[in-house]
Amino acid sequence: MCGAPIRRRNCAATSGIGSLASRAWHTSSVTHVPTSEVVPRVIPDRNDWVDSVRGVAITLVVLGHVVQFGSGNQLDHFENPLFVVIYSFHMPLFAFISGYLAFGSFSRREPLAVLRSKVSTTAIPYIAWTVLIGGSLVLARQIAGSGIDPLALVASIGKMFLYPGETLWFLWFLLLAYLLISVAISAGKTLREFAIPISVAIVFLIPLNQELEVFELRWLYPFFVLGYYVYRFKSNIAKWSLALTVFSMAVFVVLIMFWQRDDSVYISQVLPEPGGITDTALSWTYRYAVAFFGTAAAVGLIRLVSRRVSNSAIAALGRASMGIYCIQNYLIAIVAMSPSPLVSAPALFWSYIFGLTVLILVIAFVTTKQLLERFSILNRVFLGGRAPLIRQDQTSARTAQSPLI
Repeated sequence: MCGAPIRRRNCAATSGIGSLASRAWHTSSVTHVPTSEVVPRVIPDRNDWVDSVRGVAITLVVLGHVVQFGSGNQLDHFENPLFVVIYSFHMPLFAFISGYLAFGSFSRREPLAVLRSKVSTTAIPYIAWTVLIGGSLVLARQIAGSGIDPLALVASIGKMFLYPGETLWFLWFLLLAYLLISVAISAGKTLREFAIPISVAIVFLIPLNQELEVFELRWLYPFFVLGYYVYRFKSNIAKWSLALTVFSMAVFVVLIMFWQRDDSVYISQVLPEPGGITDTALSWTYRYAVAFFGTAAAVGLIRLVSRRVSNSAIAALGRASMGIYCIQNYLIAIVAMSPSPLVSAPALFWSYIFGLTVLILVIAFVTTKQLLERFSILNRVFLGGRAPLIRQDQTSARTAQSPLI
């Protein structure tokens, strides 16, 4: 395995033959490491529950998309209970865990260095996948319509960078979120206590909406900042984790029962309500409360379960979540153009929905691990040069299996 430590027997240090054999083994091992493959990063202090949260989040993303696009327009997904529950908190959950991990980055490096790294690992994949996915969608529409028009194709792809909602808008959100919080943290140790909350207020003052997917920034950036602060005060919060989890689950169940179609941010787009300030305040408070308690309940529950049950499969999905997120967009576009079982046959339809979700997760995961993560060129273009993550215990297991001389 590329990057696995090489063991030598103790006698190799005292025996001429053993020393020669040891050097020969070391030389041959290094010589045959494929230079096109990416060396994994060891994460000794990584908590499984963090990757499990990301794994659950990406599973909910895929399931929500399959419900949305897998019915062949037979189903109003905004009225579907499963879709409502998923979409009430699944992207805030992703934003929260992204902010949680961001604190670790900012605690180790200067804000500008963190921002440069995030731009490097996110901007290139965002551009590459937008061109690939967006170009494929536009090309398919042109073929089904009046024919291929290269100029219109280029113009449509360019428009997708102004309106990222049809492609990988969450990568764009991450870039904006890291930019905002980097500027706030750069204000200094004292001023950042005010600058970070002010950065949250600023996103509500940006005079754009669907352009650059600003409404998603308004919706998710508060949860990104919440994750940042939860990591900062995690030792204090941990004392109350069980009580907070139970309370959040109970409140979420009660709140979601009052959910209306217009409460979805994909309909309201976090804009002022027609009824004025009072209606806007009530609507926004309710929407954010549902997402907050849903996120808190999910994080707390996953954290508790991770302590007692092996969750390696879900955690593995979490560690590959960026690749899965990108690839599933392409697969979902194919699903949207494919026939689906009748909604009037519930058993068949929901078997199709859940089966298709598993299939997409498997295809996206295997493609990420066996193709995008392994080869440096693909990794750089489509994953931003991110080395695959492996746990410390995985490294130890690989070391124990290394040949001995």
